[in-house]
Amino acid sequence: MNQQDNQFTIPKNVLENFDIAGIQRKMATADWFYPNTDDPISWLKGHIKMLAINKDLGRLCELKNGRETAKALWGAYTPKDSIIKPDYLSTIKTKVMNDKNFDYLKNQILKMGFGEGHSEELKTKLQSGAPEFVIGHTADYGKDNTAATLQFKKSANTDMYFFNSYNLHLKNAQHPEPIKQTFYTDDHFSLKEGYNLLAGRAVLKEKENKEGQKYTAWFQLDFKESDKNGNFKLHPYHSNYGYDLPKQLEKHSIKELNDPAQREYMMKALERGNRQQVTLIDNGQEKKIFMEAAPQFKSLNFYDAGGNRLKAEQIYENKSGQQQGQTVKQQAEQLNEKANNQSEKQGAKKENQKQNTADGEEGGAGKQTEKRTRRNKQSIS
Repeated sequence: MNQQDNQFTIPKNVLENFDIAGIQRKMATADWFYPNTDDPISWLKGHIKMLAINKDLGRLCELKNGRETAKALWGAYTPKDSIIKPDYLSTIKTKVMNDKNFDYLKNQILKMGFGEGHSEELKTKLQSGAPEFVIGHTADYGKDNTAATLQFKKSANTDMYFFNSYNLHLKNAQHPEPIKQTFYTDDHFSLKEGYNLLAGRAVLKEKENKEGQKYTAWFQLDFKESDKNGNFKLHPYHSNYGYDLPKQLEKHSIKELNDPAQREYMMKALERGNRQQVTLIDNGQEKKIFMEAAPQFKSLNFYDAGGNRLKAEQIYENKSGQQQGQTVKQQAEQLNEKANNQSEKQGAKKENQKQNTADGEEGGAGKQTEKRTRRNKQSIS
């Protein structure tokens, strides 16, 4: 853009106090049609750049004659039928934001696992008064990459906005082409739980049926079946299916089971769908493995540190099964019993040595007495 665009000359004070060339570069290279892309990575790149542009234009509006300059820049670089002009460029008066609505949505975003870093963007979007908007979020779990778009919509009757759903994309070694699932906030699956579901694991959730009765079930995505919107079917495993996680855990010698606090932490992590690290005791030796709940097969899945799947019999050195069925408590009792036996043997050995020493001393004293008696007799005679 030249200093003159649509008969608008950039005021001298704006040129002296603002990096006009910098904002021009950003706007010239922006993807103004990014909201229409299906590629989550491209969407996020476009979204991040647009946030930076809006932030700069907002700062520009604070200067004298800055709003008129920002409008001119927007008109020069924004293609027709692309992104809608933000309200702060359309009117001097800023819409009054509903503070209670802001606080509620901010807390909801936090509880859903998207952190506290979206407050300023949320505030700006609420003040815009747009009928609907999205907020982007990225998170990496090890080598797995996720990109989420949080969907907000304004009520048709009030100034209240609602966080209705989020679209989650997952890209990893198993899925080099990202897979996607829409999670609705009414289902209460957090970001981490949504990731765990897309990664193929199961999550335990409390739900409510049409009659208002609460029930608990394990949920897992069926990647072979999807609905008309492209969402994978969410398959439930109810309590009558017969999966008992504590019972499955008790089949293995897991150290954390012996401590109430560690046991509860491990159970909660598995119920959220995490692949959890645990300490296995085998033949008195400790080793770290990873484990996840597998309600479909009424069992557990085991992995090594590299993420390689292990069969249940592979995690034990003693494959006869004798040690495999023992709990940590049983193994600990055996180890204690062994230690006690060794201690008793050592104690008995020391007692025998002490007794022998005492006997030796007593025998030596008897011989000396006998010698003295013999000498005395000789002297008398």
